[in-house]
Amino acid sequence: MTTSILVIGATGRTGQQLIKAANEHPDHPQVHAFARNPQSFPSEIAEKCTSVQKGDALVADQVYDALVATKATHIVIAIGVPNSTAPSTLRGDSAEAIIEAMKRYPKPVKTVIISALGASDTKIQFGFGVGMVIYYILRHLLKDHDRQEASFLDYYNDNEKGLLIVRPTGLVDGQEGSKVLLFDGQGRTPSLTVDRYDMAAWVVNQIANDGDCFGKAINISKAV
Repeated sequence: MTTSILVIGATGRTGQQLIKAANEHPDHPQVHAFARNPQSFPSEIAEKCTSVQKGDALVADQVYDALVATKATHIVIAIGVPNSTAPSTLRGDSAEAIIEAMKRYPKPVKTVIISALGASDTKIQFGFGVGMVIYYILRHLLKDHDRQEASFLDYYNDNEKGLLIVRPTGLVDGQEGSKVLLFDGQGRTPSLTVDRYDMAAWVVNQIANDGDCFGKAINISKAV
């Protein structure tokens, strides 16, 4: 079966790095962007896509149409709220719409959620109370991550191998090339950051190689 990845949140910085990583993977999986406004999509990223699908992640019918058009085998959800720490329900609301679309789609689809460290029971722990400060700043957004994760965990309850939750530390750009480190999310956090492309390449490798991290929630940072 041809691997066909639908990237929801494709116009964001993380979504674009996922598209780039898929395009550069040696197996060359199909990668499709899902965007509310395809005209605003950077041409240098669009040309790396098998297709660009127009749609809103909050509208189940539009997500369903994109699943059908792309014959998706995987969805990667990289929805973000740029430059804001204010309360948001975007991740949770879109989770409900995406799941509704997936229930109607006749084929099984695996899902990867790009979440964040601090979601669920994970902890952000650095010296001098830095982790507590970061968590306090992000607390409203992390509640939305919790809701998003819980919705998909409930949906995949009978098929745990269909879901991969990825919780990165702070995502940065321009530092690609470092190894990534998986950690338990309970002890001291290894690094404040991880490069978006490095994380994206790890995710695409899991998809392309049917990796053994599906069925888990993975915490990931830059190796130090």
